Amino acid sequence: MINLSSASRRLRACSANIRPISNLTMSSGPIKIAVLDDYQGISEPKYQKLDPSTYEVSFFIDTLSPYDHPDTIQDVKDKVVARLEPFTVISTMRERTPFPKELISRLPNLKLLLTTGNRN
Repeated sequence: MINLSSASRRLRACSANIRPISNLTMSSGPIKIAVLDDYQGISEPKYQKLDPSTYEVSFFIDTLSPYDHPDTIQDVKDKVVARLEPFTVISTMRERTPFPKELISRLPNLKLLLTTGNRN
């Protein structure tokens, strides 16, 4: 069982220590961060504390179709790429969106992928 108050304290401590990372800074505008699969909205209050002139955070509560599933057609794969392509940082909350090598190679702006679990 997860102790939510303990996890919340750790996340709060981590978010308090987030600083701009110069090698992630885009030449124009803020660093674009995508937060995937946060259907409970747990991360949003933490990310909202970031300076909006430095970070632009987008939250996606719906789970994307698995890019590497045999039944996923090319049009759906292209839509996954189109959604994620603008982002420099992608944070997956629950490991529901797999990131196979082929998908990562199609995301030229991606500099940092944050995941949980063993599947990515």
